[in-house]
Amino acid sequence: MPVLEAFRTSGSGRSLFEVSDVGTLLYVPGTFQRKLVHVSRAGLERVITNEARGYRFPTVSPDGRTIGVTVDPRPSEVWLIDRARGTGARVSEQGRHSISPIWSPDGQHLIFSAFSDQMMIDVRGGPARPLGAKSFASRSIGVAQWLQDGRLLAQEGIGGWYGERQLVLVTPGSATPQVLSAPGADEGMPALSPDARWLLVVTQAKRKAAEKVRRLMHYGQMFQSHSLHFFHLASADFLFGNDGTARGAFG
Repeated sequence: MPVLEAFRTSGSGRSLFEVSDVGTLLYVPGTFQRKLVHVSRAGLERVITNEARGYRFPTVSPDGRTIGVTVDPRPSEVWLIDRARGTGARVSEQGRHSISPIWSPDGQHLIFSAFSDQMMIDVRGGPARPLGAKSFASRSIGVAQWLQDGRLLAQEGIGGWYGERQLVLVTPGSATPQVLSAPGADEGMPALSPDARWLLVVTQAKRKAAEKVRRLMHYGQMFQSHSLHFFHLASADFLFGNDGTARGAFG
């Protein structure tokens, strides 16, 4: 079989495979032909969707009748699936990458991510609209849970999606979220317990010595890279000018 076809995956682009000591290959085939399946506690499966698509991130409405789900390939779309009939329809804007639907407690609204924006839609009808004001859209906020009081539990990337994170509470329509994390904390992926007594978060413990070592290694790599660039490439320009023929003698 073609190796690249076997290892191709959607979403982050990770290839899910492992090779044993005796040479046995175990992998997840790369395909968008998937179906939503209901699995009982006894392990019995019931296929929900009639048509195979690139389903991921399914979430069931509070009344159990509708499924919000991301559909690949990219640009991904958000669909609503009737759980009894197995039929569905797209609710996100066509051509705009949209993922990770989250239900409101009453099951009447849905939030999903569309690029850097958080969009909200009334599942009873109407177009999707931005969750907050314009200044809110410029922040790297990912909603994790819609609380009973109408506010949204989320994480915000400080300095972009790949920097440190902080926990925030978002009020729909508000321009400024409420910060929950202590200054300097790196916390994300929050989940509030059903009784609202416990908050589960993923935190990155900081150690000053380790952070200094990482920075020192980073600076060392940058210094080495710039030094090699000057020695092998730029120094010839200083000595002989930037004529391509003369410079070629030095690589």
